[in-house]
Amino acid sequence: MYKIVDNLPIPEARKRRSYPFRSLKVGQCFLVDCEDKNHERSVRSTAHRLSNTTDNRYTVRRIPDTETQVGVWRTE
Repeated sequence: MYKIVDNLPIPEARKRRSYPFRSLKVGQCFLVDCEDKNHERSVRSTAHRLSNTTDNRYTVRRIPDTETQVGVWRTE
């Protein structure tokens, strides 16, 4: 069964990250400092989805000698 609750305030919405995918020209990239593996997966997932639903293609790579940074390149 479900409990009905009165006067429970609505939590604040999580702030959505905004990445500049659509601003990239072919050969350009942007860097993201990923907070954790889920954040990195989110960046990769967004790049993959946009590559499959637009005419643009993106690739994501970890930046050498860093533990948290990834780069996102527009390849087409």
